[in-house]
Amino acid sequence: MDSTTCNSQTAGAVACQPARCGDGYTNMAAKAQCDTSLVDTMMCNGVLCTQPVCGDNYVNAAAGEQCESGGNDSQTCNGKLAGALGCHAPSCGDGYINKAFTPSGGQAVEQCDNAGGGDTAACNGNNAGNNGPGSCRPPTCGDGYINIKVNEQCDNLGGGDSALCNGKVAGANGCKLPTCGDNYVNTAASETCDATSGTDTTSCNGKNGGAVACQASRCGDNYLNPATTEKCDTPGSVDTATRTGNNASLPAVRCQLVQCGDN
Repeated sequence: MDSTTCNSQTAGAVACQPARCGDGYTNMAAKAQCDTSLVDTMMCNGVLCTQPVCGDNYVNAAAGEQCESGGNDSQTCNGKLAGALGCHAPSCGDGYINKAFTPSGGQAVEQCDNAGGGDTAACNGNNAGNNGPGSCRPPTCGDGYINIKVNEQCDNLGGGDSALCNGKVAGANGCKLPTCGDNYVNTAASETCDATSGTDTTSCNGKNGGAVACQASRCGDNYLNPATTEKCDTPGSVDTATRTGNNASLPAVRCQLVQCGDN
């Protein structure tokens, strides 16, 4: 009969020998669960003579393990609760939310994880494997990750305005390309006004203003704003034989057709 210290006579070549892990004989009385002569297999940890379990702190590559962290999630290893992904290196897109893992280039740990790494309305993906800010996090304008599933067209990390993107304070127009007429004044995009869906007003050139669209209307900006009293607008605000520039002594006759007596 096997004992904690000795193999029984049924142990073949190691019968009546001291029990030891690696002798090729599974002596259960000596706490051996398996014995593969110190070689790892899918069913046995070679040097431990135990069955491989994620969380046993032994990396058995033959059993498909890539890492071990005592069964807990870590920055470098999924824990045992990950099921088939347990004891595998974590990645954004593996389908398991490892709340101890921050993807490469990320700003914070995972809060969601779409298998395959695609974007959804509830979760940023892995940016085609490139990760970066916002990966495997709920989408938020300003997280630095462009998620087209929530209709983002751009996303500045931190949420500030830029010449190419409205920031998070733009509300419904946040993380959209700045456009004259979107009703958001993006000063980084050189806008000084934008409040009427792109129509001209007495104080603001609308979206048809070209280079001066969404700029304060003024005589000399080379745009004839029909919402103002302008009748003409000469480049550089200069007077011509038929039109007054912005040097006219009376503001009321600036950018008007020349008339005798207009001072």
